[in-house]
Amino acid sequence: MKFSFLLSLLLAFLTTSAWSSSTTLKQADNIQNSSGGAAIAVPSTGTSFATDSNTLTLTNKTLSGASNTFSNIPGSAISSGQVSVANGGTGVGTFTLNGILFGNGTSSLQVTSAGSQYQLLQAGSGGVPTFGALQLGQSAAVSGQLGVANGGTGQSSLSAHELVVGNGTSAVNQVSPGTAGYVLTSNGSSADPTFQAVPSAAPALNGGSGSVHSVTASGGVSLSGISYVNYIWIKGSSGPVTVTATPSVSACTGDGQELYIVGADATNTVTLQDQTNLASSGLSLNGNVTLGKDSVIQLHCDATQGLWVEDTRRQ
Repeated sequence: MKFSFLLSLLLAFLTTSAWSSSTTLKQADNIQNSSGGAAIAVPSTGTSFATDSNTLTLTNKTLSGASNTFSNIPGSAISSGQVSVANGGTGVGTFTLNGILFGNGTSSLQVTSAGSQYQLLQAGSGGVPTFGALQLGQSAAVSGQLGVANGGTGQSSLSAHELVVGNGTSAVNQVSPGTAGYVLTSNGSSADPTFQAVPSAAPALNGGSGSVHSVTASGGVSLSGISYVNYIWIKGSSGPVTVTATPSVSACTGDGQELYIVGADATNTVTLQDQTNLASSGLSLNGNVTLGKDSVIQLHCDATQGLWVEDTRRQ
């Protein structure tokens, strides 16, 4: 009685429409819909679809990254398309040889043209980088001052019309031109040159015919300032005087300077001795000379020897 009941129940289950109309239960290596289509290989014993080593081809499927993990994917597996910038890619499949990549917002990366040797990468129109020569004439292209060691002046500006003067490895100096008509005059190797007035044609006077210089033997002829042309009127301080001072006349300072020594008194004469007669007199004369009223001796400077050299005399 019990067996008959169980058998009837099983037969009723197997003949329901859910099983009889759409599903056939059987053992098979592949599963295929009754209406056709590609078959799916059934995993081998002890495996599942996820662990099966058989090759499976998925077409037109969507896999959610939130519930799936991909690993060991070789680059060769990506056979078409480019990864977009939004997903960490470049959005581009090829780049110009030797070009430089630059951003383009969320759009694909861009690339510059290849530059020529020694060209620099700099912002162009709208900030787009390009290779080109550095435009020194553009104030925005450079800053600071090029030092003297690198061929510059070390100065950021130079005053109009001023003369540039070297200053060793330091920034150059500038010399003001000063008053119109002035000439540049050297101040020696340790000081910058300066613009000065052209020397006057009038000679430098050390006393004049109305203010005669009184000469002593031990004092000699003293010049208060030596210019290019110099005059001095002299007489003995108290009667005739033979100068014994060395030098007998203030030493000259530059080749070619001229000195005229004029006697102003017939009684109080002044005698100047030649270098051969008075060592270190500083005078290269044609013998000693005595200067009385209206007598004159003309001398020029030989700075190398440190001598006043006689040109002419009138006694």
